[in-house]
Amino acid sequence: MVALVLLTAGTLRSTLASQQVGVAAGVVGVVEISSEARQPPVKAKSGLELLLRDRLASNDESHMQAVLLDRTTLTLGPNSVLVIDELVYDPATSAGNLTATFSQGMVQYMSGDIAKSEAENITIVTPVGTLKVSGTSVFIMNDSKSGSIFIGLLGPGRSNDASLVPGGFVLSNELGTTTVLRSGHGVFTDKGAAPGAPMLAPAYLLDQLQAGFTSMPATAGARGAGKGPANAATSAGQNLADTAMIAGEMARVSEMMREIEEVVREGPEVGVGLPDSFFSFR
Repeated sequence: MVALVLLTAGTLRSTLASQQVGVAAGVVGVVEISSEARQPPVKAKSGLELLLRDRLASNDESHMQAVLLDRTTLTLGPNSVLVIDELVYDPATSAGNLTATFSQGMVQYMSGDIAKSEAENITIVTPVGTLKVSGTSVFIMNDSKSGSIFIGLLGPGRSNDASLVPGGFVLSNELGTTTVLRSGHGVFTDKGAAPGAPMLAPAYLLDQLQAGFTSMPATAGARGAGKGPANAATSAGQNLADTAMIAGEMARVSEMMREIEEVVREGPEVGVGLPDSFFSFR
């Protein structure tokens, strides 16, 4: 069961007392989750409930996905840190707000229901500025080669011929603003500097991104296995397992939302006047 904090005063059922914002999926390796609500910190596992202000921190060769209540997906790569700061979501209209903070490593954002209705309300805070995402898929990563942070657009931009909903992002800080609207393009930015000009995403960064999200923890057998067919088959099998797990978690999120809406409709019976299934996590 999911427990929520509502905008109206009152008390929900005790089974809806925690501030869950989503679930973990496709966990590989070691990812530690900590917050004021989690003392001591816990190790992530697929199916674990994610709470408001959870800090997700991955180790080497580790990655996971955070599937939020509005079906937004945040994929965390190795040696990465991400905090879920705010989730405001109305499942009846898909309206709401989402704010997360990226500190280091690599993360990929894939839009959910909120982005479909209020894309301007998606915010990702980074060490080099504030990112406003309009739909689509975006990645953020530290570039060890340049020492900068690169933010790139993966989803369809405005210039696509597949009739897909276009997206883009705007990176702003106190020194300037850069807008990226073309898929496969992005921007390098250093701390304390204005955002750079849009450019084609370097191939080596895209290779690092793919490797980071498909890495497998080293084992005694794997260390000596090299890159032969057996190792490739293991990787492919893990990818299929991750896909199945994510699909299962998405179904679980849908079921949770149905349960929540039932509780909201029964609001008057528990002494709470609730407005149209509007949930707020801050």
